[in-house]
Amino acid sequence: MRCATLNGVAGNSQRSPLLTVVLVLLVAWLVLAVLGLLIKGLFVLFVVGVVLVVATLGWGAFKAGRNSGRR
Repeated sequence: MRCATLNGVAGNSQRSPLLTVVLVLLVAWLVLAVLGLLIKGLFVLFVVGVVLVVATLGWGAFKAGRNSGRR
């Protein structure tokens, strides 16, 4: 009789609807958190790239203006 009870409990693999909703929300939160980090990281890289391009253009203009007076 005891084995039948254990088999009945072990075979019960149904989840409650509340547990399913919580698991779906946890997975959605994880996906959105990772996407947020990726987007924020890409934005930071974009800003660094823009700053470096502007600095390079400024440095090039500075050097070009400095060399044009020597001719």
